[in-house]
Amino acid sequence: MRTKIEKKHTFHGLGFPVHLTNVPMVEMRGEFVLDIDFNKLQKAVLLHLCHKKTPLTGNEIKFIREYFSLTTTAFGHLFSYSHSAVLKWENQGDSFARMSPTAEIYLRLHILDFLEKDALDFKELYHEIKIPELAKFLRTSQGHSYIPISINVEKELISAA
Repeated sequence: MRTKIEKKHTFHGLGFPVHLTNVPMVEMRGEFVLDIDFNKLQKAVLLHLCHKKTPLTGNEIKFIREYFSLTTTAFGHLFSYSHSAVLKWENQGDSFARMSPTAEIYLRLHILDFLEKDALDFKELYHEIKIPELAKFLRTSQGHSYIPISINVEKELISAA
């Protein structure tokens, strides 16, 4: 079985593109495929979404909801929104979901709490993401082009084993 390290790879398996670097690949049936722990990848993506400088997109919201195995009703209930509001967010695709900045920050904190990160991460997130900045992105998002998150597989997934 042959293996290699791919310097750059764009992974689309979560519903939105994620740029991966230093990705171990293994040859299976004549084709190279990712040789990573997908559970660790999903957790790394969740953490990166928490610290993202721009608002979450519809596809990212859908990934988060599905990661937590929640219906649109149950997910909306977390933030006192209806299931139709959640569907509206998710239907934005790779555009900003347009959820309120306070609900988005609460969602990010909810993820951090689930990942059992320490209080420093909460404090960092509080200082990194400002409600006025998120609101500004939402007001001025005309012509917004999606910027994928980037994960160094070698540093964030393999070394964390």
